[in-house]
Amino acid sequence: LSGAGGTENNVNAGTYILSETSVPGYTAENWSCTGGTFTAPDKIAVALGESATCTINNNDQAAHLKLVKQVSNDNGGTAVATDFTLSADGPTPLSGKGGAEDDVSAGKYNLSETNQPGYTASAWSCTGGIQSGSSVTLALGESATCTITNDDIAPKLHLRKVVINDNGGTKTMTDFTLTANGTGTNDLTGASPVDSGASLMADTWALSEAGPTGYSASDWVCQGGTQNGSNITVDIGGEATCTITNDDIAPKLHLRKVVKNDNGGTKTAADFTLTANGTGTNDLTGASPVDSGAGLKADTWALSETNVYGYSASAWTCVGGSQSGSNITLDVGEEATCTITNDDQPGTIIIKKNTKPANTGSFGFTTTGS
Repeated sequence: LSGAGGTENNVNAGTYILSETSVPGYTAENWSCTGGTFTAPDKIAVALGESATCTINNNDQAAHLKLVKQVSNDNGGTAVATDFTLSADGPTPLSGKGGAEDDVSAGKYNLSETNQPGYTASAWSCTGGIQSGSSVTLALGESATCTITNDDIAPKLHLRKVVINDNGGTKTMTDFTLTANGTGTNDLTGASPVDSGASLMADTWALSEAGPTGYSASDWVCQGGTQNGSNITVDIGGEATCTITNDDIAPKLHLRKVVKNDNGGTKTAADFTLTANGTGTNDLTGASPVDSGAGLKADTWALSETNVYGYSASAWTCVGGSQSGSNITLDVGEEATCTITNDDQPGTIIIKKNTKPANTGSFGFTTTGS
């Protein structure tokens, strides 16, 4: 005796084995018979003239869905799984912090999460069910485990150098070494531009530089992150660009006049014009004291003066810089004072006596100063 959904007919007396073809997703209960005699859970004996009605119930099986959160903190992040809420929107909504698991009705479930700042989310990956993008479809009795991984995003730190050469400097940004000193080996160093890589950890860095002399450094200026003086803090997913500017320092040149009047001279320093002749208009001239200004450029100058009759000039003497004869060379940031001394020369009186006719006698002369 057989039939889809059940059957009924006259049969010969005897023992019958009860069975059914099962359907996936349904659980069969025990057979229940009215009339006849059970000889086993699935056997019914029917005597002559006896009737029996045997029934079996099938119950649809719940599907099972598990949501799993994984967190990777390889760039200094501190979030844990429970900081993320996972959700499955479908016939039986499912949600939980760090994940969730329960029996659910069969059907399609749309998967989502509430992400945290500084973390990037992978695609959902499901084992079991039928996955399509961020959704999974479960049949009756089917189980699925769906996992999503959140990875902390490496911060980005950029170090930049600006060089101003308006006083004759010749250095470029490659002559300066920029450093961001973080925790342990979480550092950056090099010549501009310096850019971090994927392994940088969230941190606070002390910013510094090493470079040539003759340049003045500005404060560090950072765009992004959190700056405190020369320290910069960048969290996961954050980005900062920190710049320091170096300006070449104008050299300083001083020209000085010393006048000695030990032989009756009356001139002063104001009577002498001192000159330092550089490249183009990069010159100094005037009466002592002569001092350069902020516009002076690194150079070599030929030193000279307009002398005054009756005075002898010493050689130029320079303190600082590099002197070669009457030339003085200054690099950016250097300073020199160059001095020349003028001494009044003593006068000479020559007296000659002529006589007519020639007289061999002696004449005496006397000179008196006034």
